[in-house]
Amino acid sequence: MDEFERAKYRRTVIVSTIVWTLPFLFPATWLALRELPPEVACSFQNVWLLRMLWPWNAITYEELKFLHFSDVDKCMILAGRSIFSAYAAALTGLLICMGWRHQPPYKGNQLVPATFGLMFAIGYCALFSKFDDQYHGRHAELVYKTSNGAALLATKTLPHILIAYSAILFWLMSLQDFFRAKIAEIKTHESGHSLNEINEILGGDRIGNVKPPVHRDQVNGEDIEKPRV
Repeated sequence: MDEFERAKYRRTVIVSTIVWTLPFLFPATWLALRELPPEVACSFQNVWLLRMLWPWNAITYEELKFLHFSDVDKCMILAGRSIFSAYAAALTGLLICMGWRHQPPYKGNQLVPATFGLMFAIGYCALFSKFDDQYHGRHAELVYKTSNGAALLATKTLPHILIAYSAILFWLMSLQDFFRAKIAEIKTHESGHSLNEINEILGGDRIGNVKPPVHRDQVNGEDIEKPRV
């Protein structure tokens, strides 16, 4: 097992452990928020920075002002979404750091499709972050309804978080590969210049084709050149 395979195995173990922990982490976080004083959850509504841990909270925050939810439920909805988003952001950052240290060699430019994927995810989250009681079509159960409870609304955000951070992860890894390729190209270019300079000093056209030094000898009184052994 080489270095990349060992690194891939370690990443798989870490990611699998985290993924299996998440189903317990999300409800545990929600229950903890319920038990804590309301001021803790409401800080995610009142403090802009905490609220924007999930950027699409900006849409929901404006809509909640005119809906029937209690003040505590409004705080819980925004707090749950922000904390769940923070978990996903931390996992994304961990994977990026691990990929930078143990990423296999660059295999192609995926930055363009990754950018389109990121744009799609942003549009999807913006479109489905609004309440819509009139929609009863396909996947209507995923749409926010004013009849939903706070816990259900926070849970419905999880697919959005998964889509958004998967797109972000793919885009960042593609950007990482793009810069890896550029750095490798620059190093190759600089290495080529160094080889040319060495060749010029040695007097050859390229390394491996250096003109051998010669010495002079005389045969029948005439100077001849022989390669020096």
